[in-house]
Amino acid sequence: MLDTIFILYADHEFNASTFAARVTASTLAGMYAAVTSAVATLKGPLHGGANEESMKMLEEIGTPDRAESWLMKNWGRKRRSWDSVTAFTKKAIHVCR
Repeated sequence: MLDTIFILYADHEFNASTFAARVTASTLAGMYAAVTSAVATLKGPLHGGANEESMKMLEEIGTPDRAESWLMKNWGRKRRSWDSVTAFTKKAIHVCR
């Protein structure tokens, strides 16, 4: 599971923590300050905290065959096409088990 998470992080390239570190480093504040700002950015629920919410969702769904019904129940009003979302969620559940 960690391999998958690291691949997704690497593919993400320029995320909030990377941006924070680069901005801090560009002010010549020092390497420790840049790393500290990057790590602090990970605490937010829209960046590092989003992983925790994703894991909670996958645990709540439980098995791949329940993915579509869970998505429709919880997000059905927000989205119309579920083919790609459902396929990805089912794969994620398999990887996390």
